[in-house]
Amino acid sequence: MRNAPFTPASPYAISKVGTDLVGRYYAEAYKMCVMTTRMFTHTGPRRGDVFAESTFAKQIAMIEGNKLPPVVKVGNLESLRTWADVRDAVRAYHMLVTVNPTPGGVLQYRRAVHLHHPGDAGYFDRSVDLPGHKG
Repeated sequence: MRNAPFTPASPYAISKVGTDLVGRYYAEAYKMCVMTTRMFTHTGPRRGDVFAESTFAKQIAMIEGNKLPPVVKVGNLESLRTWADVRDAVRAYHMLVTVNPTPGGVLQYRRAVHLHHPGDAGYFDRSVDLPGHKG
């Protein structure tokens, strides 16, 4: 939904909208080739264990290695999280600037996942086709 109006709901979100608008300004005022990415959280192998998905994986590995009791500690499982695999994100960034780069182009790549049912993605929205991705 690249053309939907911005409705930021936090100071962080407002800062992202501001950055997007600054990019648009420079593209129009100075005829620069500015492209916007809206990639959300990147995750992948070797990500630090301070993040939800990494912490879950580490706890499961430690449980399987008999280093922890068989209980995975979690936070709020009701929240909707949005992730991109870092390998897909890098491919998308590369394609954005190498495959018909369009000034003012927007790359929005996301997959929303409910933590209760991570296999039931709420949606998969992409503006750039990613070769080899099974979305």
